[in-house]
Amino acid sequence: MTHSRALVVVVLLLALPPLTAHAWDRGSLQSFATLPAGTSHPEGIAVDRSGNVWVADFDVTKSSGPGDVLAFRPDGKLLRHLTPTGSSNLLLGLDFHPITGAFLVIDFGNKKVIQVDPLTGAATDFATLTPADAANAGLNALTFDTAGNVYVSDSFQGKIWRTGPGGGVMTAWASDPKLTTTGVPPFGANGLAFNRAHDTLFVANTGNDSIVQISAADSPMRSWW
Repeated sequence: MTHSRALVVVVLLLALPPLTAHAWDRGSLQSFATLPAGTSHPEGIAVDRSGNVWVADFDVTKSSGPGDVLAFRPDGKLLRHLTPTGSSNLLLGLDFHPITGAFLVIDFGNKKVIQVDPLTGAATDFATLTPADAANAGLNALTFDTAGNVYVSDSFQGKIWRTGPGGGVMTAWASDPKLTTTGVPPFGANGLAFNRAHDTLFVANTGNDSIVQISAADSPMRSWW
């Protein structure tokens, strides 16, 4: 390259606008949807394959069930209002099973996971605990592994329960003092999610202001950090 051509290239480069890194512009926060009259305290939330947003309410203003599950279209308009049959007024985590498509909702008040018909609200038991295990349970959030097993956090007993893709009686998959709390609010194991490799489960401990990491290797002893 001749000196004159090199000079032209340098001039052109200097004339270009600076290449600066920009953070993703999230824009202003906006209200997406408002719960209809008679419902309050939204808790669990999930998005289906069509982009509809599903919300369960933990309505402590009511003395009894049934609870409320609401579906909003992608534009925020109310699509459906379900009252799962036989449920308590205290509903929490919910999601669609990634393999079977079953719509699962944690019924905190009744200490079980129910399967809800997303069209009618008809509900049946999906995952339960033995009477002894259920006595002090505080089921909170749920997630799935790649095989379709269902994991449920227990905020009061410091456990992670598990059942197979078809549900049934849950068994303790993990139990440790790190999943319990004496803090405020009194919720230990709460939200939970696998990493992308699905070899580690992360669990939020609300009362301890901490995140617990559990090796998901299916062995009698699991690693803790």
